[in-house]
Amino acid sequence: MTWYFYALGAAALGSVFLILRKKVLYKEHAMEMETTRTFFSALICLLLLPFIDPSITIKTIGFVYLISLIVTVAILYASKSLRHLEISSVAPLMNLD
Repeated sequence: MTWYFYALGAAALGSVFLILRKKVLYKEHAMEMETTRTFFSALICLLLLPFIDPSITIKTIGFVYLISLIVTVAILYASKSLRHLEISSVAPLMNLD
């Protein structure tokens, strides 16, 4: 099987995910939906906990925390824009988060 079948499948699943996300955002608030999605992502990431390097410095933890704050605001605004705008104008911006 060649690589473009995988790319086509990923594009199709990404489009379905975006459409379903917009339908959910009509009924739910953006913060509630993103909190739930992030909670389940964090549960999945707990499986990776044994692989963390214990020699992480405070400077690295601070940098990761700063980046996480910036990404949190970006995800919230991306969800709000998906709720209030058309998918065709928001979808190209989804590559940024």
